[in-house]
Amino acid sequence: MLQDAIRELRKKHNLSQVQFAKRLNVTQGAVSQWEKGSTRPDTDMLARISSEFGIGIDDLMQGEVRETAEVSKRRPLTDEEIMFGLWGNDAQNITKAQFDQVKAFARFIKNEH
Repeated sequence: MLQDAIRELRKKHNLSQVQFAKRLNVTQGAVSQWEKGSTRPDTDMLARISSEFGIGIDDLMQGEVRETAEVSKRRPLTDEEIMFGLWGNDAQNITKAQFDQVKAFARFIKNEH
């Protein structure tokens, strides 16, 4: 539900209701009402939330907090994502020491050019 998505989005970004409200230029009371489901953001505010936090409006309305592809491209990959990309489901069998060697080799190759 929308109210759950708003709460999850706020918490995902480690924001209090006050901080979330300031980013969107609304009151903390408005955020509180959205999260309770007492009121809903209007269409313009949904677009603003979508833009500010890089989430699709449709996803937000359906209660799903997923980054848009554009935001995913801008953020650095996590170690888990890199490991899965390199080894797929076998990534769980790779030790931290082995992964650190792969990262060191990648830095070496990057610095050679």
